[in-house]
Amino acid sequence: ARGGGKPRFEAVTAAEVAAWIASYWCSSDVDMVTLCAAVAAGFCGLLRVSEYCVKAGRTFDPRTLPVVGDLTWGEEWASFMVYPRKKRGKVTGKDYAVVVKDGDVLRPAALLKRMVSMRRVRGTWVPGRPLFEVGGRPLQEDMLNRFIASACAASGQRVASSHWLRVGGATAALAAGVSPDMIKLLGRWDS
Repeated sequence: ARGGGKPRFEAVTAAEVAAWIASYWCSSDVDMVTLCAAVAAGFCGLLRVSEYCVKAGRTFDPRTLPVVGDLTWGEEWASFMVYPRKKRGKVTGKDYAVVVKDGDVLRPAALLKRMVSMRRVRGTWVPGRPLFEVGGRPLQEDMLNRFIASACAASGQRVASSHWLRVGGATAALAAGVSPDMIKLLGRWDS
């Protein structure tokens, strides 16, 4: 936080995100590919980290986080369901589909397909399992943030946070000519 206030969320660009994952996404390590897919999907899907990662101190809940069966794809696009979040022990909100499309700089659908292919070979692409798994466990928010921090450092960029993906994705969409009302709808913002 700056000056004792709220944390400052900054936007990152698609080029910055692509630089973070450039040396990892062709890896033969399924965990690295999964982390790259999660970063790209978070950016392009305008996702809150809590919509696809387990928060610290919590356990995986298939009612509120995406599972293997939620992913579908076509040529250069992929989609998965995101579920209502829990607030004060109650499940609130509506189910919605997140759709990501490959572009010139970031290729989230290609990463998701590579992740699926690798997990099928490993035998971990099984219905009911978390969509994003690292080390045989559901992707944790702190795992994603550590990956982003180390990838930023390795690419010589400022250290970013996973929440910056959402902000950066919205900024990139606006720069690409997507209307503010559509960004608000796609990002599930109230204002």
